[in-house]
Amino acid sequence: MKAFHTVAVPHRDILAGRLTMDVFATDLWEVSRNRGQDEYKN
Repeated sequence: MKAFHTVAVPHRDILAGRLTMDVFATDLWEVSRNRGQDEYKN
């Protein structure tokens, strides 16, 4: 079995230390209003 860190490579934002809570856990109210992070509106 392969080691976990060789199979699941973190996203660039995580590696760079730029992950913020508004990206990690979006505000669903904002998404329902077609606002907020593009990743969640799509």
